[in-house]
Amino acid sequence: MIKINEEKEIETFAGIADNKGIDMLMPFESLKSLVKIGMQARAVSNEHRNAVYFEAKLLKSDGYKILDILKKGSDIGNPHKAALKQLREAAIEVKCEKGKEVYWEQL
Repeated sequence: MIKINEEKEIETFAGIADNKGIDMLMPFESLKSLVKIGMQARAVSNEHRNAVYFEAKLLKSDGYKILDILKKGSDIGNPHKAALKQLREAAIEVKCEKGKEVYWEQL
């Protein structure tokens, strides 16, 4: 985690997104290597939905707002799509597996 100042911390979140929105999201620091491998395998097995494993740098507060959207739902429709839209707007940087960037761009 990188501290910009007392109010703004940047944290990396890892997840899976597909054409239905964000399927899974968690702070990267809590991600175990086996879970990461499982998430990557899940993304590969759902290529027909343009699924992609990603790691996104966000302000910590934005990351937890996105997690809340996924947990509590959204008043603007599909919480998975709403979370993806929020992540795309708030992300400082997003990394995908090599060769999967095109999937991210299509979401």
